[in-house]
Amino acid sequence: MKTKKVYFFFVFLCLLQLFYLFYYRSNFNYEVIKNPFSVNSGRLFAVSPEVIESNNMLNNFKIPNFSLSEEIKNDTYFYQRFVEFNYPIRIKINSPYKFFLINEKISENCTLYKTGKYLKLIKC
Repeated sequence: MKTKKVYFFFVFLCLLQLFYLFYYRSNFNYEVIKNPFSVNSGRLFAVSPEVIESNNMLNNFKIPNFSLSEEIKNDTYFYQRFVEFNYPIRIKINSPYKFFLINEKISENCTLYKTGKYLKLIKC
């Protein structure tokens, strides 16, 4: 009888430790496994909102290629995420469509195509 109590105590302790690891230590989010096979599942937890906004703009306007401002290119995190997350749409240096952060100034010879919460899309 006593060994059963000890056994259940250790099982309970292990489950409690697992919960602690998932919830507090690893920043695990239940939303990720809630709908794992839906189209946009977990993308808010994987990349920044700027990258998601760029993907939405590119897909909504069916833009074939794009380029990035110098400030975005210099930030290695943003540059890599823009390239990977927007993949079949590719970065092209001579593209008429260019992304700028919302606080950046755009060139005079370019027109503002779309303004979002985090990014500006211009066309030159």
